[in-house]
Amino acid sequence: MCSFKVRGGVRNMLAAIVAALAGAPVLADDAGLLIIGGDVDDDSGYRVNLGGSWSPTQATVFSLFAARADTATDFGDFIQTSAQFGVDHFFGPVGLTGQVRWSDDEDLLAARTFAGSVYFKGGPWRLAVHGEMRDADFDAFDFNTMIPVRTPSGVQQLPVSGRANCNLDNAGYGVFLSRNSGAWFVSAGGMTYDYDDSDCDVSNIVLPPELTALPVLSREIFRRIAARALDTTGQLVSSQLTRENGLLDSTLSLGLQYQSGMRTWGMEYYRDREEFAGLKSHTVVGSLTFPVGGRSDLEVRLGATDGDVAGTVGFAGLTVYVYLGGGGT
Repeated sequence: MCSFKVRGGVRNMLAAIVAALAGAPVLADDAGLLIIGGDVDDDSGYRVNLGGSWSPTQATVFSLFAARADTATDFGDFIQTSAQFGVDHFFGPVGLTGQVRWSDDEDLLAARTFAGSVYFKGGPWRLAVHGEMRDADFDAFDFNTMIPVRTPSGVQQLPVSGRANCNLDNAGYGVFLSRNSGAWFVSAGGMTYDYDDSDCDVSNIVLPPELTALPVLSREIFRRIAARALDTTGQLVSSQLTRENGLLDSTLSLGLQYQSGMRTWGMEYYRDREEFAGLKSHTVVGSLTFPVGGRSDLEVRLGATDGDVAGTVGFAGLTVYVYLGGGGT
């Protein structure tokens, strides 16, 4: 039988790896955890995950995670490869986490994210404050659009076209609260994001006679020039497989778990709002985790996302957790 509690070991380690602000490390000294899983949805999309963590002491955890997602949008296949490295150290009663994440969305954008959190644990309660910064570079794209320009006769919509290389930076801030008491575990949290730094290098530009140069890149002009790419990223919130990859304005999460013997039942809810088009989605996930061997557990997931674009998309997934070291029995 596995020597670690499902919620205390597997759930916290998985959350640390996927940047969900997990609780303090609880694995034994020199213990490891291997995580292999994946999800499929009813639109023929899929995501596969491979991760691992190592705990040299009960206070410190290092984690490495990689994933590949392949789903569909109205603009064709969306394929993303991502990886992240994280560290979590608990000083007692305060802990710190740090993460570096990288992702590449084929024919769309590449992004780098630096994230960290400070958390406090007191009795069954845990409070975390999280912050992150992301730098996204869009693949070069052609554009042909209308932009608002102030002229002596007022604001006019004028045509411009060309090719652009655009960059978009954003910062995110959030708070997460959880309580672990006996068989029950409850959590709630939210993130909000600011997009106040965008830039585009434009070439092959064609301007109307009224313009001698492209106006200063305001948020509205950026949105129109990069409309095709932003429309694609906006639709990512409509699927559980890709919701975290979109340009989010805000996200809210709620979680509930109940442990009965060696089984853990879970329910999670996410509400996401996309930044540029204001698209919203609601996701509900139910899960059951149980032992499948002396040193391994299996999690089974079922859920659905209801979004403004794709309607309701169902999905299912499996994850295997394998404990390495730490004196398991």
